[in-house]
Amino acid sequence: CENYPEYSCGAYCNIIKDKIERQQELDKRIIFGTIGSMQNGRDIENLRDIFAFTQFSSSIVAQQLLGRLRRIPDKDVFYYDISDRSIPDTLNMRFRRGKIFNDRAKGEIFNDYIDLDRF
Repeated sequence: CENYPEYSCGAYCNIIKDKIERQQELDKRIIFGTIGSMQNGRDIENLRDIFAFTQFSSSIVAQQLLGRLRRIPDKDVFYYDISDRSIPDTLNMRFRRGKIFNDRAKGEIFNDYIDLDRF
């Protein structure tokens, strides 16, 4: 957020104890949250990107996170599942989530693997 002051940043999580104040964080351009806080029935208008950095294997959590994304006319929406392929347990969790992702995308999903050694 310091590098991009033109974007408002918010944190939607239990660190913000006041519920009204926490709800106001959802109006920010960039919202940081935890899986627990973002999976529970919150609608975030015009949400276009989710970056999931935490590993999980629950199909229910995957469905809830993907449920945050809605079709937006003339816009693409993205869910980024960040997984370290060199850790077998992490990769197995990613493959378990894969069916949920593919079913939700209905043929519009693109799986791409980025080799960090290239950077």
